[in-house]
Amino acid sequence: MLPTTTYTFTNGVHGTITVVHLSAGGAEIVADLDMTNVDLDILRSLDPKCESVSAYKWHIHTKWTHEPSVKSGLFGQCSLSAAGNHYDPDFACGPNSEYVTADKCKAATSSYKCSPALYATNPLVCERGDLSGKLGDMQVGKTGKISHTWIDNHYPDVSESTPQWNMLLHAVCNSTTPRVACATGVTTHERLYATPVGLVAATLVIALVACVGLRHHPTFGRFYPTNLAVVASLGVLALLVYQDIVVNVSL
Repeated sequence: MLPTTTYTFTNGVHGTITVVHLSAGGAEIVADLDMTNVDLDILRSLDPKCESVSAYKWHIHTKWTHEPSVKSGLFGQCSLSAAGNHYDPDFACGPNSEYVTADKCKAATSSYKCSPALYATNPLVCERGDLSGKLGDMQVGKTGKISHTWIDNHYPDVSESTPQWNMLLHAVCNSTTPRVACATGVTTHERLYATPVGLVAATLVIALVACVGLRHHPTFGRFYPTNLAVVASLGVLALLVYQDIVVNVSL
């Protein structure tokens, strides 16, 4: 199992954003979100023209001031002071970069441009945390669900993440993009002790062939076919242990 980070939304927005960190670098990102319970009255109070929301911008934010037991937030719980700004270690310097107030960013912020086309040509033009800029907005389906998979070949490595990282969703409301929901992630790592089932099967086959081949041996042959039955039983037991314990623990 590859290192996987799961951001679970339980407040207003329900579902997960799952990030599978690929061995070759980058990540596969899977969104499975239910947006039907988002309070449109609150959105209209932020933007009176916001009658409905069909798309959300999404980013990696770098701050989390809530208690450790709080894993998901809504509206004000995802404010700048509570959830911070975009992860931007390369100083791409967008208007919502974590370094937007730094001298290095002040001159560059107004010229920040990030789109899937530009990102494909030069990954450094985008903040690493500007996922909607890099991959496009999340689109809400007719049933109020977001269900989509993206591949980001330059997604931040799992070693870069911190417990304060959170995935934050902004409603696309006319000219405004109010913060709607945010959630921190939980990362699980691959179990290096999991023996590939192919190796177990190959060992079993070799042992069985050896037993059959040595059935006329003056020493080993005396135990045939008992040794054959023992090897077969041990092989089956090994496969069952692999399936029931190692595989299930890894999932």
